Amino acid sequence: AVDSLIDIDLSMQEAQWRSYACEPALEAVNALRLQLVPTAVAGNIQGIREIEFWSPGEHEPVRSGMELRALLDQGFAVQQSRQYQAEPASGVIGPEAGEYKDIESDNTFRFDLAYRPAQIKRAYLSYELSGLARWTSAIRSINEQTAMGGYVIERGQGGQQVEEIAPAWLRQGANQIRFVPVDADSAYTVSKVKVLIELDNGANFVRRISSNIGTSRDAVASLYDGDTGTGLAPVQEQDSMIIGWERQLWQPAVAEETVNTAAVELTFDRLTDLTEVGFYATGKIKSSVKVLLRKQGQWVESTASGNQHIKQAGWQYITVPDGADAQAVRLLFEDASGKGKISELRAVGSNLGAGDEPVINITYPDAGQYFGDKVYVRGFAAPDRGADATRVSVGGREIPVINGEFETIADAADADADGSLVVTAVYPEGTRAVSLIPLLRDRLEENSEIEVREYRSLTDDEQEDEDASKTADADQAYNRINLIDDFILTGGKAQKLHFNKTGAEIVAGKGTIRRATRIRMMTL
Repeated sequence: AVDSLIDIDLSMQEAQWRSYACEPALEAVNALRLQLVPTAVAGNIQGIREIEFWSPGEHEPVRSGMELRALLDQGFAVQQSRQYQAEPASGVIGPEAGEYKDIESDNTFRFDLAYRPAQIKRAYLSYELSGLARWTSAIRSINEQTAMGGYVIERGQGGQQVEEIAPAWLRQGANQIRFVPVDADSAYTVSKVKVLIELDNGANFVRRISSNIGTSRDAVASLYDGDTGTGLAPVQEQDSMIIGWERQLWQPAVAEETVNTAAVELTFDRLTDLTEVGFYATGKIKSSVKVLLRKQGQWVESTASGNQHIKQAGWQYITVPDGADAQAVRLLFEDASGKGKISELRAVGSNLGAGDEPVINITYPDAGQYFGDKVYVRGFAAPDRGADATRVSVGGREIPVINGEFETIADAADADADGSLVVTAVYPEGTRAVSLIPLLRDRLEENSEIEVREYRSLTDDEQEDEDASKTADADQAYNRINLIDDFILTGGKAQKLHFNKTGAEIVAGKGTIRRATRIRMMTL
């Protein structure tokens, strides 16, 4: 038995996180058993909603899927990560040499997942690619969702690929990743298919690092790179806070905020019950440290503020007793002296169940790529609100969205006056998220053989299944990207709705529906 955890009365506690220390501390323990004894009458028992177990140790940040893949390949133990190897080991997607048709048996890769999607913080699809230069060229579908890719075809030896995917697309238990040929007479090879997941470890909820103690974005980014050998003196260098690192690409600029003393700031991707905030000091620092918390959009001083007299290098953690409902934390170093530098930042806390803040995850372009007068845009809106609940527009044009996932071929001419393509997601409750994609690299100037398709090519089997009676308009529209139509079915009437000259239609007999109903049709 743990002496400090005996006979704890939970019957009168409010609905919030409570912390209980194990005294004496537990060492070399591989299991714990909790005995909960109901004290309320049957029918009134509330139960415990969440339990977390914390132990000493550092939480190393993982800033991207490529970084996670590299760490795992090098044998590092990333405690919050799991990886699942899919079978078969490899597959040829398309007709092999000497064959006329694709052998589909090796196109689908399967694996079993031990976790529910709600337990997964981030997820990535990783594989080796040959015959195509990049994952955006391959066509893939996750758990029979909409197939994505195949609109920008760049041939080559792609090597290792990592694509961020939404955890909501995965399932606890059996999962499958299916690849599709990009045309009827060529093939590409996929091997070593893995799904990497990152679990919530109570420290990987940071979405942005800002400071005014660095002279550049790269300098500020070093405060969250996992390297304690780099650092910045806690001395103000800029009037305004500089964003050094953001998890999501192409986020709109944050209004510059003037802070009149040396400051570092961590912004969270969700409402958090902040327990501790820490920094790694490379040596002696003497300073008055103020801890500010942003709650409901306003900065308030925490009771954790106080003097810090750091005498040797190491992690310095400040307990935050009033950290509930925090959106961000800022440390102010007033009148700092000493030779020590700040090299790393950390925040530790528990999820308050509010879910992540709405955000658009742009997975491509990742470096401002475009193709002449066209831009291939791909990503997902998070959190997922259902199959068609979130509405996304690119360059002012609404595009199809399935389970938060989207892709489109946009016109470069739709960029704004600053040369950026505006991507907007509107959620059912009216919340909006925005990304600004700068158009920086014309890939056609780098490789004129890249093929940009307005629609996916069909395989032989698909061509055979096509109805020969399709009109010319329908043939042109078949399998095109960006087709979307909204219809209103009137209650009590027989109706026929035609979808964008594709040949697809909906026939509703009289009495099929009782009231007016909105229906959306889109290409997949």
